[in-house]
Amino acid sequence: MALDSARVAVVGYDSLDRSATRHALLLHGNPSHLDHFRAIVPALRARMAVTAYDHPGYGRSSEFEDRRMSLERSARLALAVLDARGVTTPVDLLGHSHGGLVALAVAALAPDRVRSVVVIGTGASPAPTGYRILRAVPGLATGLPAIAGALFRRPRLRTVARWLTRRLARQSMAPDVAPAGFLERQVDEYGARPAVLGALVRLAQDDPGAKATAYAGQLRAPALVIHGRRDSLVGIAHARRLHAILARRHPGARIVELEGGHMVHLAHPERVIPVLEAWYSPRAPVLSRGP
Repeated sequence: MALDSARVAVVGYDSLDRSATRHALLLHGNPSHLDHFRAIVPALRARMAVTAYDHPGYGRSSEFEDRRMSLERSARLALAVLDARGVTTPVDLLGHSHGGLVALAVAALAPDRVRSVVVIGTGASPAPTGYRILRAVPGLATGLPAIAGALFRRPRLRTVARWLTRRLARQSMAPDVAPAGFLERQVDEYGARPAVLGALVRLAQDDPGAKATAYAGQLRAPALVIHGRRDSLVGIAHARRLHAILARRHPGARIVELEGGHMVHLAHPERVIPVLEAWYSPRAPVLSRGP
């Protein structure tokens, strides 16, 4: 669908429970796309309807025409997706990594539209090392996709480009083992669309972590932080800081630390799904707050 000068790929799933009234909106990370939620969608659909979309510049969505990125623009887009889907009741936001930052912004800027917030692999500022590097290097938003495109276009260099992409994708999963086919799909996606790397940089240059940390202090909705203890991209200390901020605002805030890395919802859905089921069930026991 056309939203804010971009063609946005949106998918919607009805709940398998015909009596369900809840609706979840899934917000993917950077760089990522909606398919990375595929392992947990069936469990969510057992309780609620689900909407997911590719942020402009990722997956099957085009970029914004002006290519400008900000956390607030991402939040407005999330609300526009809900409007386009005809969702008027408060939703359960579920965001991974950067998508968790977007979820915090949506919940702060449009509190009447949000029932609860779950973030996976998301933390409070200061920004993780990777985002600090992306912000610090000038010209990276145009230079990085240009270099990647040149490497993938030249037969002699394509092997190097594929090796580098596979290595970076493996690091995003570490210490978990990537699901079958994940690494090769990542290679094919970046080879076909190196411009994704420019979007990656532009999202990071807005300093979204600092903004989201401020928004977290304004949250009115209950929030759950899920984090892999061995996350090498967003360290567990970031998640604990975020939870501390959320808990000061809302006593119902919880944190659950799981064995796994940054993509724990994809690598180990069997660990994440019970946590989500407990969070979304009013009859479930109170979740552990972690150590």
